[in-house]
Parts: sequence; C-alpha cells; structure tokens
Amino acid sequence: MPLLANFLFIFAFQRFVSFLCIMLKLILALLVTSLLYSCSFDADQEKAILDTTTRYIFAGNNSLPLSIAGLTHPEILKSLMKRSDTVILAHFEKELIYRRDPVILENKQDGDVIHVKIQVEERFSEYEGLDTLVKGNLYLVSENDGKNWFVVSKKDYESKKIGNFKRLL
Repeated sequence: MPLLANFLFIFAFQRFVSFLCIMLKLILALLVTSLLYSCSFDADQEKAILDTTTRYIFAGNNSLPLSIAGLTHPEILKSLMKRSDTVILAHFEKELIYRRDPVILENKQDGDVIHVKIQVEERFSEYEGLDTLVKGNLYLVSENDGKNWFVVSKKDYESKKIGNFKRLL
C-alpha cells in the first residue's frame, strides 16, 4: 500500500510540475509580447490584457466553461441568451480547446473602445492519438479604455448575428 501511495504522489507531483512549466511558458510569452508592444498600452492596460488572456487560456485548457462564459463579452452572452440552453452550452464547449503561445497581432482604439487581436496556437485532437496545431485568433475588447477586458472568439467577432457589437479590426 505505501508503494502505491508513493507512486500516486510522484505522479501527481509530476503533473503539477508539468502544469507549472506550461503556465510559466505562457506567462513568459505574454510578458515578451507585452514588452514588444509596450508603446501602445500603458502598464495597467498591459496587466489587464495579460490577466484576461491568461485566465481565458487557462479556462479553456482546463475545461472550465463557466470561467470562459464569465470572460466573454456581454453582447455575445446577450445574443446567446436569446437561444436555447443547449446552444449556449454547445457554444462554450467549443471553446474548451488547448491554446498556447499568445502573441498580440494588432490593436485599434476608438475613444474608450479598444480591440486587440491575439494569435494563439490551438490544438485539436482530430484522431485518437494525433494532435493538430493550428494558428487561431482571439479578440480582446475593452469599452473603458483598457481597465476591463472581455474575450470574443474569432467566430463571434466575425459573426453578423451579434447586433450592437462594434468591430474595429
């Protein structure tokens, strides 16, 4: 019995260390990205972008659909609430994919509204045991000059179904 307990502890510890390494790489990538684009955002805006992006990627990588819903732009949620519960659930389950290596591609500002386009690597398991990495985009939107950020998926950003959502990019 102690041998099994030791094995389980070592296994859990290895998983935890692996998780920490992934998170450190993610944070490092975000910090490097923020340094490259430091001239376009102030320190508080950069911190808020880093925080929102990290939480969104963490939620998707760890199958936390309610966290993803909490970070999603209110106009997207309002549009989804008009549909059935199964549509809402399916929408957020589609966001539960593995993402890594975020890089800010571009941003635009119109008054207090700021849109940031972020490129990420996304991993899809198409077949059992085979993974495919593709480049995908996320959009971060702030309507109060970068104090708070919401995430919009590429599909939602490009969708015409969301009516009152102003697109800058």
